[in-house]
Amino acid sequence: MKIGIVTLGGYENHGNRLQNAALVKILRDDFGVDAQTIPNWGNVREVYQIHNLKNLLGFIKNVNVNYFIRRKRLSSFITFSDKFSYEYKPTDQSRSLQVDDKDFDKIIVGSDQVWAQWFGADELGYFLLKGVPTAKRYSYAASMGNPSYEGDCLRVFNEEISKFAGVSVREEIGSKYISKILGKNIPVVLDPTMLLTGDQWKALLSEMTDNFRGKKKYVFTYFLSRPSKKMREICDVLRDKGYSIVNFNSLRIDERKYFSMGPENFVFGVSHASAVLTDSFHASVFSILFKIPFLVDSGRHGGKMSSRIDTLLENNALETCRLSSDSSSNDLWNVDYDLAHSLLSNRRIESIQYIRDSIIHQ
Repeated sequence: MKIGIVTLGGYENHGNRLQNAALVKILRDDFGVDAQTIPNWGNVREVYQIHNLKNLLGFIKNVNVNYFIRRKRLSSFITFSDKFSYEYKPTDQSRSLQVDDKDFDKIIVGSDQVWAQWFGADELGYFLLKGVPTAKRYSYAASMGNPSYEGDCLRVFNEEISKFAGVSVREEIGSKYISKILGKNIPVVLDPTMLLTGDQWKALLSEMTDNFRGKKKYVFTYFLSRPSKKMREICDVLRDKGYSIVNFNSLRIDERKYFSMGPENFVFGVSHASAVLTDSFHASVFSILFKIPFLVDSGRHGGKMSSRIDTLLENNALETCRLSSDSSSNDLWNVDYDLAHSLLSNRRIESIQYIRDSIIHQ
């Protein structure tokens, strides 16, 4: 059986590349499926595209030290993707799915925020597999963020979601939203990264290089937006207590050496940290997988991340890991990972069973 995977494009988001690699691995290793990722317009293998004189002048104007560090980061991501994503063909700039219908028996869209409201109608239609025969359309752990469709996006979503042979999502809010449209319960399944245990991730990335030598006691921070005042205060307290701070996603001159590192270094950095401070879903996920104390600020990015982080924390009895106005550095160490991993193990079994029953054998 051949299965194509449609997910967000790009070679810059650690979590996106890791969830894609995990789903490919599960399909290939657990089910013997020839799984391939279908790249889209976002999978550009250049930091800056030069098409004409205007682009060239813009390139010359904007070349600075950030360009070279971003190029190094892009190279790290492409190397990772070439090893784990099994890309189907070169990038296509079309907003319609350009695949030979005979190449795949089924196509899965997911995970990540493939159905988020910031896409236009054409992009949303692409991630709803518009044009793919109903019998071949599936989603696995697709995410909507906090759905608030309107206009053409609302029309496209309502038209296309009913044409899926099987739908599963990553958050409770998405399940409730789609259940109302389709008149049936929509299962909530694990993000692909959580289908693998921490030990399986270490085995998969066994060739990881230790880029944190000499930092035996460090706090790993990974922020997708400027950290809140409260988070910065906690970080300062931990620094005063003797912890080194690894700001992994920072472009500051004194911290940018981590910015160029790819997904495997992200995993290594989390797995060897004393604690993690973040506003990222996947930084939270890998903290859980490796039993690393963490605090996550779910209120950043205008609340777009809150639904998936809420589901993650609630399903694993880790609500104390959510940053609040009362949080302190002491809260980091009060995590019951025995309970969390027991709950996670059960959901992992259920999610893999879902793939088996509702996608592979459907």
